[in-house]
This record gives sequence, structure tokens and C-alpha cells, in this order.
Amino acid sequence: MGLVGALAVVCFICWQRAEGEGEEVFITDLGKKYHREDCVHLQDSRVAILRNQAEAEGYEACGVCQP
Repeated sequence: MGLVGALAVVCFICWQRAEGEGEEVFITDLGKKYHREDCVHLQDSRVAILRNQAEAEGYEACGVCQP
């Protein structure tokens, strides 16, 4: 992959994070919302997932912690 290819990959990753797509959020075993790590709705079950992946799987943002 040369230097230009490597820089393109890094820029794409930075762009995803800037857009929030690469942001880590949390889902639960039973719910259909995704949350920030400090959300009061996260109890014992919490599974880390990328926000864009959570949305692709049908999860919606929590209205309390607003990730």
C-alpha cells in the first residue's frame, strides 16, 4: 500500500470519527437504543459497538444520554 494509500486510510478513519460514525456506543441485551458509557439506562448488560453499526442494526439513540 504506499504512503499515499496509508494516508488515505488514516484520513478516512479520522473523517469517520469526526462524523461520529466510528464513535463507540453501548447497547444492552434487551433494548433497542444505544447509549453513552455513562448513561443511567446502562445497568449490568452493556455491549460496546460502533455507532454506525448500531444504527445499521436498527438501534436508535437514547433520548436521555443523547449519544
